[in-house]
Amino acid sequence: LAARRKLLDDFVPLVRRSSLRGAIKNTRRAQGAELIEFEGGSRLDIIASREYSGHGESYDLVFLDEAFADVDSRRQNALMPALATKPDGQIWVVSNAGTDSSTYLHRITDQGRAAASEDVGQGIAFLEYSADPDADHRDPNVWRGCHPGLNRIIPESALHSALRSMDEADFRRSYLNLTSHQFGGDRAIPEAI
Repeated sequence: LAARRKLLDDFVPLVRRSSLRGAIKNTRRAQGAELIEFEGGSRLDIIASREYSGHGESYDLVFLDEAFADVDSRRQNALMPALATKPDGQIWVVSNAGTDSSTYLHRITDQGRAAASEDVGQGIAFLEYSADPDADHRDPNVWRGCHPGLNRIIPESALHSALRSMDEADFRRSYLNLTSHQFGGDRAIPEAI
């Protein structure tokens, strides 16, 4: 439902106001068939988060949004065959930091960091925006150094407000992209024990 709202309430009006408006061939709002279709065959649509979602389709580019909520790789695994049918098919995993239960995101992050260190020039691109774990989470300069949406889509005042209303681990995860277990987040038993 959130993806449906994002596509229909945010993307459709945005594209209709952009220079791409003349390229829109069709928009569909029917439940389960939502899409923006462009001249030439390109489309923006939504894929459900089930093990079989995406089977039988072909995609050039897929975004797995909010990957911190995934406990396994079923969304990625379901879509890899659909990407293989296209030259240079890409899957983008997009998320802020997770919790201890975000096993899929931890694996993808570890793979991405290793690929960035190896720098072989192909296969995996990894972009990470996060604060230094030892940085002062209350410092607006730390926020400015790690949050790409700050003062573009999120005003700094929102972080000041969040800082006053959230606990430290949640603030660091949500706004500084730091996994909550680094700060005693979701663990009932401390990691050291």
